[in-house]
Amino acid sequence: MTYTAVFRDCKGKYIFEPHVGTHDRTSAWKQISESQEDSAICLVLLIDGQAAIKTYDDIVDMGG
Repeated sequence: MTYTAVFRDCKGKYIFEPHVGTHDRTSAWKQISESQEDSAICLVLLIDGQAAIKTYDDIVDMGG
């Protein structure tokens, strides 16, 4: 099963990564969460499929 994992770091920045895991969401969550080498990054969302995610900063021209 393909998932889009959404992580958040200690500064509040979101990180989006595609992952392949088991169909059992609980096992997939644990597997994907534990795959992160940086303990300051936390898995906050697990979305079925490979999603094209855009944040406010990706869409809005912050230059004025």
